[in-house]
Amino acid sequence: MNTSLTIPNEWQHRDNRCGLLFPWYTETFLEELKGWDVRHWRVLEWGSGASTLWWGKNAREVISVESDPVWHANVKDGVDELGLNVDCRFAKDAEAFTAPVREGPFDCIIIDGYFRPECAAAISASPQNIKDNGILILDNFENWREISEVNLFRINEMRVYPQTHHYYWRTAYWTARNKEYPTNDHEKNSKAQSLRRSTYEPVQIVS
Repeated sequence: MNTSLTIPNEWQHRDNRCGLLFPWYTETFLEELKGWDVRHWRVLEWGSGASTLWWGKNAREVISVESDPVWHANVKDGVDELGLNVDCRFAKDAEAFTAPVREGPFDCIIIDGYFRPECAAAISASPQNIKDNGILILDNFENWREISEVNLFRINEMRVYPQTHHYYWRTAYWTARNKEYPTNDHEKNSKAQSLRRSTYEPVQIVS
């Protein structure tokens, strides 16, 4: 198996519960992730890697899409070696890359590869493919802040987790509680915003 999938770098950590590397997210977000019960989750992952093996070991079903053919082959070899329930797919363009979102609904969708704005737009265009209260994860939020303005992301709770002792790196996630997008009816939008603000803070930055 490719050593990049099994040997941690300075920012990666091993999950002693399953022996695999945790997904390469910020440490503060990993503390959140450790508390989730993902055993029955159906997961769509855009961007493959050690995370694919971890999700495949811990979740019920995973579709993982990768745009680099060599890396795709490496990850698929690792998946096959471990006998994981992961559907590893190669997609060379944005249309093919985002297409699996239509195979939902998913409990969790992870945006952590190429074509990130296109991925966010695709799930926002078909929000029925993320389950109610489903989780949307975006790594490297610092480079893709504009995704927080895409409809589905803009109207739902966002939490941002910085990496300790790292100047910039952030992992963010949203809980898909609301799928009713704003309209030109300002009164309706105002009432909807008031209701949402009474139940949670739109953005939380976790230190």
